[in-house]
Amino acid sequence: MLTAGNANFDRTVFSRNQSAFPIVQSDGARITISNSVIENNQATFGVILSNVNLTNCTLVNNPTSTILGIGSVANCVFANSGAIGAGVDVRYSLLQAAYPGGGPGNIVGGPIFVNVGVGDYRLLPGTIGVDAGLSSLVAAGTSFDLAGNPRILDNPLIADAGGDCPAVDMGAYETAGIVPEAPIITVQPIPVDVVSPAQVQLSAALTGGNVTPTLRWTKGGVDLVNGPSAGGGVISGATTTPSPSPAPAPLDSGSYALVIRASCQTISTTPATVTVHPPCPADFNNDGQRNPDDLSDFITPTSTSPPTPRRTSTPTA
Repeated sequence: MLTAGNANFDRTVFSRNQSAFPIVQSDGARITISNSVIENNQATFGVILSNVNLTNCTLVNNPTSTILGIGSVANCVFANSGAIGAGVDVRYSLLQAAYPGGGPGNIVGGPIFVNVGVGDYRLLPGTIGVDAGLSSLVAAGTSFDLAGNPRILDNPLIADAGGDCPAVDMGAYETAGIVPEAPIITVQPIPVDVVSPAQVQLSAALTGGNVTPTLRWTKGGVDLVNGPSAGGGVISGATTTPSPSPAPAPLDSGSYALVIRASCQTISTTPATVTVHPPCPADFNNDGQRNPDDLSDFITPTSTSPPTPRRTSTPTA
């Protein structure tokens, strides 16, 4: 095929062509091929020649040089095909071997197709190439893969290897998935100001979303873990909401936030400031508060035993 004018081919199969010349060749025009399969073609001088842009294509069993001359490749899958010539802009593609001078996002490996024998070149869910492309490179105006399924779906069970969220699959097909929706934060944690020893409890509330999120409280942007804190207190509930933190020490003062990760999406609550003051002698009955009860206990005759703390309330947030 030789064209002298710009041309776009979407959701097309180029199959079992034989020629001494390239199967797709541009005579100075710009050709775009997207969401397509190019398989079992033989051409003496390469399958594709010059000024051809491939986006989300699967190229299989093309024994001669696959691409020659200036062009671009994005989000594509190569298997059992000839080498890519020099000077091609190759990005976020599954390659048979490292491509010298290639752009970002390329990975080397063998794709695992559903059934090569019957020409089913869909990637098996969870295998290399799934959620590994760059969605912003999907050809403009194309919303469906070769099978007519929506593009840019996410498999929440695997980590995205692509460059954005959600990441498109490499190749002509999109595996089953969802468009991830993070939950909405309905209650933000509020600041807490206490005198040590006391218990601090930070709370947040979420609603909605279509992916089970993971939760992690942070202090100053650093993930917290259950157990002794860096400031000398003790943390529990670092991955739940609400998150109690029994007996914080003064050095545990800081900015706390809950980070919610839903598949490839991450949101965070508004930071809440926790201020923990050193124990105050004026808190005579050790109930964590300074009030008239402290004076009453101080002037009331007592035995030699220390005063019994009055637990009138527990500071929480």
